[in-house]
Amino acid sequence: MQDVFPVIPGDTDYRIFAEDYGDIPGLDIIFLLGGYFYHTSYDTMERLLPGSIQARGENLLSITRAFANSSKLLNAHERESLKVAANEPKDERAVFFDYLSWFMIFYSRRAAVVLHTIPIAIFLLMPFLLFVLNIGKRTWFSTFYDFFKGLLLHTIGVVLAVVVPIVFAILRLLFSNHAMSWFARPYLAFMMFIPCSLVGVLIPRVVWRSVPLTHGVSRLQASKEFGVRVPLHMYGACALFLWGEFEIQLLLVTHFKMIYAPHFASCIAPIVHLQRNLITLAFCIVSAILLLLEPIAPASGQPKGELMIWHIPQGLSDDPRFWGVFGFYALLTLAYLVAGLSGGFLTFSLSVSMLAAWISFHFAVKLFDCQSLRSAMCYVLPLIPCITYSVYFGGFLAQFLIEKMGMMGSIPPPYGYFIPDIIVAAVIGLVTSWCVGPLIPICGHWLARSSILKFLLQLSVLALALSSQFFPYSIAAPKRVVFHIHS
Repeated sequence: MQDVFPVIPGDTDYRIFAEDYGDIPGLDIIFLLGGYFYHTSYDTMERLLPGSIQARGENLLSITRAFANSSKLLNAHERESLKVAANEPKDERAVFFDYLSWFMIFYSRRAAVVLHTIPIAIFLLMPFLLFVLNIGKRTWFSTFYDFFKGLLLHTIGVVLAVVVPIVFAILRLLFSNHAMSWFARPYLAFMMFIPCSLVGVLIPRVVWRSVPLTHGVSRLQASKEFGVRVPLHMYGACALFLWGEFEIQLLLVTHFKMIYAPHFASCIAPIVHLQRNLITLAFCIVSAILLLLEPIAPASGQPKGELMIWHIPQGLSDDPRFWGVFGFYALLTLAYLVAGLSGGFLTFSLSVSMLAAWISFHFAVKLFDCQSLRSAMCYVLPLIPCITYSVYFGGFLAQFLIEKMGMMGSIPPPYGYFIPDIIVAAVIGLVTSWCVGPLIPICGHWLARSSILKFLLQLSVLALALSSQFFPYSIAAPKRVVFHIHS
């Protein structure tokens, strides 16, 4: 939420003291809900949510004790001097969030650098791993090209999940006398924009059926499973290459540090050490994935140097639709990290959950058919905790934004008439896309049917017609009126 709040209309006293004056450390506590009454005559104690004052008091008591017992409590000048001496960035945000208000998860920026880089490393290494497992049949470039197609189509789906609700919102306003019909009744916004957002997400899945792949997925679907021989010297050569390449980088940096530019190289050396640790961790994860593939007995007449045969159930092992969605969340996680924001935990948790779902589905395919409902349930179950949190976070974000729309003020016509509905439609579309995105690789072929798409479109049109019958404001959600008195 701390990445979202700066773009929301509003400000707090804490930000003034923390950023504009004094550089005072502390905790900014706000009430997310109840924005209808914020700074109005209706903002009374009776309208506070039960337990909210108790929660604020507990947070204040905790932070007061933490400051009182901390040995690192310094003033602004001392903190700045310490950061300069330690060569640390000025705005190094830690990553912290609570899960459904049950418990808090916290880890440092340095830990985030390692954790949030793992998904993109796995995404880039998987084509090479599949090339090793399918030696002589496919090139790693063709596999990566298919993964890129899956990534591109899912990105288009996310864009359409935002664009389609915006188009529906504009069409409704062209035939309605009131904007923001959802303001006093937020459920109308969800009824209007979620179904058409799902249509936008599913459109690439429909298009996917006519997009050819560089390898024959249909050929693999002809059988439930296939086996390949894995030459051990290929796997060992890959390990030596990846490890040796980063060792050479480290030697070059050390040589550069000693002879040419000691200060610059001292800054680069930790990065190379981090790269080496990351590639080691990623290689260990890839090795674990190899171990998940069930070894079967060596065949008679097996060539020398091929020590085992891997048994790969046909499913998500090389499905570009799955790895395209996974790569999308991995890239978003990396983008959050590079931008210095702390919101990458959401896309990171989605990536980790998708890996757990991939492993669960892999074992399910051994017992059931890859198109069966039981296999799909084995894929969905590991995603439930993360998707639950995504719905929880996205629902609060949409509700918070809807209530804040009343504080935007008067926007000049004609475009000001459309802007609030466009913003709410875009946010709900984005929330819908990140909540259902991990389910698309498995559930997409069931949902992307013409009958379901028509039903979703009809539901959206019905919700648009229904919402046009309601007045935007009510006693519980009044319209804000500002009078300018000129003397």
